[in-house]
Amino acid sequence: MKNLLIIFFFMAITPCFSQLDSLNSYYTQGIEASKVGDSLTYYHYFNLANKIRPNHPTILYHLANASFLKKDYLDCFDALNNLIRNNASIDFENENYVQFKAVPNIEQLNQLKTKLTLQIDKTEVKFSSSIQDHIESIGYNATLKSYYFGAVN
Repeated sequence: MKNLLIIFFFMAITPCFSQLDSLNSYYTQGIEASKVGDSLTYYHYFNLANKIRPNHPTILYHLANASFLKKDYLDCFDALNNLIRNNASIDFENENYVQFKAVPNIEQLNQLKTKLTLQIDKTEVKFSSSIQDHIESIGYNATLKSYYFGAVN
């Protein structure tokens, strides 16, 4: 019985390892294709990698770059849109992203980035305390209408 469980365990994890292997191979083959200037193969392998690991920032960047190189600006825009939705701190002034300024409707992405990074502060002070300790938790007793403060000290 123990041997049977071990066999089932290895059979269950084998697809996980093969998927990681194919993700690594897609990434490597995509990078190699970009080095030789084959934008179609570059796009193909990073599109496959994106299907295995959707919305990974590095894969999305290369997918956008490959789309840009093959002049498919719609796919480039979509990849950059996903990239910004996952990481709104991307700076299009950075040397790695400067080529994307030529993408049509790039201003929409800048507006989205501004919207996602906008700080909205709607807090207001309800009460203050003279406790000198670093307060770590606050509790409220509705019956007694009193607050309890917890601190390490």
